[in-house]
Amino acid sequence: MAQDHSADAVAVAVAAAECQHLAATSPPTNPKTTWEGCSVLLDINDGDRLVFARLSPAAFVSLPLAFSSLGTLKIGNKKCSLGPLLGCPFGSLFRVGNGPGGPCLSRCSHSTSGASDNALQAIEEESIAEDSRDNRLLIDNNTAQNLSSDDIDAMRRNGATGDEIVEALISNSATFEKKTVYSQEKYKRKKQKKYAPKVLLRKPSARSICETYFKKFPARIGYFFPSLQFPL
Repeated sequence: MAQDHSADAVAVAVAAAECQHLAATSPPTNPKTTWEGCSVLLDINDGDRLVFARLSPAAFVSLPLAFSSLGTLKIGNKKCSLGPLLGCPFGSLFRVGNGPGGPCLSRCSHSTSGASDNALQAIEEESIAEDSRDNRLLIDNNTAQNLSSDDIDAMRRNGATGDEIVEALISNSATFEKKTVYSQEKYKRKKQKKYAPKVLLRKPSARSICETYFKKFPARIGYFFPSLQFPL
């Protein structure tokens, strides 16, 4: 019982310290949108990577997790400006695209962002119940894809978006139509994460900070998971 209270205390202390550090600037009249100098939590590809950043051209937040400096964010081998995030509501979704000056973040709709974990689970259950196809006869020998890496590089040079590359990969796959609906969505989601990564703009809070630490450095909060019973 004492260990539980100790873990609670550690989690509260960590969250309080980080919240105080992240609240270094005063919000404008509408705290539901970002402002210059505010701190944000960037959720990349559904939690694959979590980054704390400050939306300022010359400041950065140095936290024990990944951090973004000088107003930029690196995703894969692309470095994008955080400028498009200014003035946007928390909860907005962005995709990495190609702009006149190179890679950039552009706001997109949640409905076009691909299937979520819950949606994939629902698709899997429906696929098992109704889909007559299965993957038993499919052989993964890296010969099903007719689009080469040189073709993809050429598409990028010609200004193709990540979504266009994903669609090209699907149309040039010899086995995509033979896969189950669940496997198709899983394949599409994997390619979208690689060629059309997305960034969810979140507002740092005691709960989100604890959740982030639990995913990356659970020992620092005593392996305590912030459940619904935890008053954050």
